Amino acid sequence: MWKRSEQMKIKSGKCNMAAAMETEQLGVEIFETADCEENIESQDRPKLEPFYVERYSWSQLKKLLADTRKYHGYMMAKAPHDFMFVKRNDPDGPHSDRIYYLAMSGENRENTLFYSEIPK
Repeated sequence: MWKRSEQMKIKSGKCNMAAAMETEQLGVEIFETADCEENIESQDRPKLEPFYVERYSWSQLKKLLADTRKYHGYMMAKAPHDFMFVKRNDPDGPHSDRIYYLAMSGENRENTLFYSEIPK
């Protein structure tokens, strides 16, 4: 069976209506919204289509938020910074310079000292 709860607010000749219907499917609600002027005839108003929103428990929302933050943490790691260029004294080696820099590794959120070799 359909249950319908409505809430109406009247402000300066306008009516704003928000309605929510619960369906037989558990965890799914249908929401409808409508803005209408009092002087518009009912035939001229466009038919609004409902949209469906899945309901979550608090523990599901907490897990969803934690997973989203973890995913964004991997995507937006802090860029490398504090570069230092060091000249190599090995004339026979394949590298001319070494760059030392601080960056966040994938395993933790602390700055780690890295280096990269620059070929000749």
